Amino acid sequence: MARPRTPSNVLQMRGAFDKNPKRGREREGEPEPNGEIGDPPASLSEDAKKCWFEIVGLLAPGVLCRSDRLALEMAASLLAQMRGTQWLVPAAVLTRYETLIGKFGMTPSDRSKVSVPKTAAANPFAKLIKKGK
Repeated sequence: MARPRTPSNVLQMRGAFDKNPKRGREREGEPEPNGEIGDPPASLSEDAKKCWFEIVGLLAPGVLCRSDRLALEMAASLLAQMRGTQWLVPAAVLTRYETLIGKFGMTPSDRSKVSVPKTAAANPFAKLIKKGK
């Protein structure tokens, strides 16, 4: 099985692009996250909508974006289906679900492969600083 590709921001923090600038140039056109995941599609069943919100609530902030809606829809539908059948589903369904949640970093071994942008901590003294001086 091929080794998963290391996210660009992880390579940047490690200094890999300083060591090999060509590697950084090859990744310059990577897409950026494009907005919030939003609410579940209206076409999902009520059980699948509950699963949508459950999955979103379990994920680390910043993992999902608008581009991930279809994968999340599939994961929520599969989870609702498996729960509805007491997890008595074909092995392929379970494997597909496990793969999806792994891509979201929801298993211990996959969590280390997911990278989210760090948000700057708010400065508690920012209100005290006079602007423009």
